[in-house]
Amino acid sequence: MSETKNIYWIDNLRTFMVFLVLVAHVAVTYDMLDTGRQHIIVGAANLIILYISYILTAAYMIYSLVTIFKYHFNIKDKILDLLNSNSYGVYLIHVIVLGLIALVMVDIHISFIIKFLLLIILTYFFSNIIVFSFKKLKKVIMKS
Repeated sequence: MSETKNIYWIDNLRTFMVFLVLVAHVAVTYDMLDTGRQHIIVGAANLIILYISYILTAAYMIYSLVTIFKYHFNIKDKILDLLNSNSYGVYLIHVIVLGLIALVMVDIHISFIIKFLLLIILTYFFSNIIVFSFKKLKKVIMKS
């Protein structure tokens, strides 16, 4: 079997195993929450299965994120380099920007989920714009 087919087969097996862990996690969680019927698994076994499935799911999610970022986002790009160079400045000012945007959004009557997503996106966008503008302004001042 070639190396590519081997990796593909292993990835499919991992995906299937994670699917089984997620199914167990959801089934046990549902079984614990539904109090009006006879439980499939009783007592401590229910909690043990729940905790083990949670830990396995969390571990696989970490593994998946590391793998995805290692093989798909490990590239050189102008936009990524710009965002990388702005990251410390964004870290310093994002709380102020977040507070200002949140104050503006207080009286807007939309779903809190949409507000939350808008707040995240707008904070990231405006923080990068502000840091980028300050860097450009600094270069202009230094030249003159």
